[in-house]
Amino acid sequence: MKKVLHILGHLRYSGAEVMLALAAPYFREQGLDTHILSIGEEKDYAPVLEERGYTLHHIQGTKTLSYFIKLYKFLKEQRYDVVHIHPESVSFWHALTIKLAGSKSIVRTVHNVFQYQGFLRFVRAFQRIVARKFLSVKFFSIGPSVEEFERKHLFNETVVIPNWIDMNRFMPAKDEQEILVNRQKLGIGSDALVLVSVGASTEVKNQRDIITATANLLKQRKDIYYIHVGDGPLQPELKAYTAELGISDKVYFVGQTRQVREILIASDIFVMPSRFEGLGNSLLEALSCAVPAVVYNVYGLKDLVENKKNGYIVEQDPTLLENAIAKLADDKQMRKKMGKEARQKVLRDYDMKKSIDKMLVYY
Repeated sequence: MKKVLHILGHLRYSGAEVMLALAAPYFREQGLDTHILSIGEEKDYAPVLEERGYTLHHIQGTKTLSYFIKLYKFLKEQRYDVVHIHPESVSFWHALTIKLAGSKSIVRTVHNVFQYQGFLRFVRAFQRIVARKFLSVKFFSIGPSVEEFERKHLFNETVVIPNWIDMNRFMPAKDEQEILVNRQKLGIGSDALVLVSVGASTEVKNQRDIITATANLLKQRKDIYYIHVGDGPLQPELKAYTAELGISDKVYFVGQTRQVREILIASDIFVMPSRFEGLGNSLLEALSCAVPAVVYNVYGLKDLVENKKNGYIVEQDPTLLENAIAKLADDKQMRKKMGKEARQKVLRDYDMKKSIDKMLVYY
């Protein structure tokens, strides 16, 4: 049985952790003994991973020699066949320590487009070249945008192994009644147009542009609502901006919830004006629920939305975002058609078993 270790930062309800939880049964079928080493402080998601069969370990990660000595001793004791690195932080030094500890295979997933500038960009590019050529690290990208960015800007050759989601959970609504029931829970009528976004409230996610677009659309029609799922440092600022525009009764900040699918299927359009993404798992979940999307033409989002097929891609401008939403708002049949295309794209291109089978070749 091959012994595999995944190195993660915090254990929380987010991309890599959720994907590993979903993959656990398939890893077991393939004869893998899977372990996770967390190097962050948060451990909220640890019980889920443990329940799924992972053996969990923890060493508090720091940028110190003492941390890497602890890591080296741990790796020598455990003798892993494969070590899979996920965090970007000190990833090169992780790889060097793993190599010295004697693990047979080292892989690294790049989960985002890391837009380093100046001398730091040179350092990261140099570290990737050394890791690949001298430490035999195999690099994975989570999607075409990350692969393109790593190749063009950090001179790093990677293999695309797409992210995956739980397509059996994030499914389209069974019927109109299920949509209506979930709208009633939110206090929204059946004829209203509902916009939705999912993600942390940050500068990168840029929900402010959705609020601006919503306020402008409300000048033409009064039956529009915007629901934001998630929390983050800019949440108070976004709420204040909503109040300043006088649309607080039309914008719902629901915070963190495990009822994401229920909100997605109650919505008409998923809106994501991020400045960049690695892939955009929340967008992937929305498309899997057959919700068409309006997104900005940026890394990570352009991988998932095919313009005029399963949504609209526009340049980074709130007015263009508003215009694209308005097109879909006025055409329910177009929304349904794009929703079907969205679900088909996820089924075709983001199948978990296909991604894991590709990963296992490199393991």
